Amino acid sequence: MSKILRIGIIGAGGIARFAHIPAYKRNAACKLGAISDIDEKARKEALKKFNIAHVYKVALEMIDREELDAVSICTPPNTHAELVLECARKHIHILCEKPFALSTDEAERMVTECRKNNVILAVAYMLRFDPNLVQIKKRLIQGKLGRLHSVISVYHRPPPTKKWYFEPEISGGGVIMDLGSHLIDLHNWFVDDEVESLSVFAHSYGRMNVENMASIVLKYKNGITTMMSLSWLAPRETVEHLVVGSACIDKANSFMPIRYRHTSYKAFIRELIRNIPALFPPPRSNPWQSEIDDFIDSIIHKRRPRATGLDGLKVTRIVERLYQLKDNWPKD
Repeated sequence: MSKILRIGIIGAGGIARFAHIPAYKRNAACKLGAISDIDEKARKEALKKFNIAHVYKVALEMIDREELDAVSICTPPNTHAELVLECARKHIHILCEKPFALSTDEAERMVTECRKNNVILAVAYMLRFDPNLVQIKKRLIQGKLGRLHSVISVYHRPPPTKKWYFEPEISGGGVIMDLGSHLIDLHNWFVDDEVESLSVFAHSYGRMNVENMASIVLKYKNGITTMMSLSWLAPRETVEHLVVGSACIDKANSFMPIRYRHTSYKAFIRELIRNIPALFPPPRSNPWQSEIDDFIDSIIHKRRPRATGLDGLKVTRIVERLYQLKDNWPKD
């Protein structure tokens, strides 16, 4: 019988309770045995709801006492580097929530330490596991979109409820660090090349310490340009992606992928009617479950996870370059 992996979670906040804990509990190849959080209320809620065997206040105490094979790090961004380094030195595999790191220097040290200790370092870029976006990625690889021209994404949502999001020494920044890290990684995944140049317009409406809206353009070395619109000012969450190829345009939102071929209007209508079943896909798979399953499988089979520490490093470098342009941002 295969060994059951022993899992710990650092941070018992919303993302841990909503995504990580349930996903680990549904994976038969692992056992969630311990969780830590400095907040007593979060610890009690996790203990009551999920009946976790061992609960700690201090993460490093949990790492020292528990014989863990892997951890999820679900704490604020300014803690990620120290926790990743400590787990790597103890040969514990790591799934780190985004934003991956506050700086390129931090990200490089995290990647280097994990590589030195032969530790798998995965990053929780869950858009890589969204079933609609996975389908578009497959179509890109198969050449069904033709030559990729551009990617356009919109990610607007209401402002976060946690105060630390607005404290740059903890969060590292505003909407670019929070929502932008997801979209930048998604665009990197679709384009599969290095960013050559970039531009950004961002603003801090309401005299906040961090930006709460931003528009970003990335130009890759292969000539492909991608764009994204980010906001914490929306009344409800809206996420949409447009992937434009020479033969087809794929559009994905939270519900379904829709395809527009470069063809006449009448031909488009005929094709739409012929493919009506495609507009009603089977029930969506859980991207967080797929993310956890991929992480566990990468440990068992000693392979690269879908989103690696190197992917996190690439995103961190781009985010750092965007924030270096901050002096050009308008002020209220």
